[in-house]
Amino acid sequence: MDATSIKYTLFVIMIDGWCYNVRKPSYVQYEILMMSKLLKIPQQVTLCSYSRI
Repeated sequence: MDATSIKYTLFVIMIDGWCYNVRKPSYVQYEILMMSKLLKIPQQVTLCSYSRI
């Protein structure tokens, strides 16, 4: 299943040990990119789980 094709899905992603609830994958990728740039940390992102809502 392609995660990018799911529009209304609750994603739980983990960034450096912190879990985040997100709804739009593309927006999230942008957020993660900006976050990692601001914090100057290596981008370590894991998809914990996702479920349809």
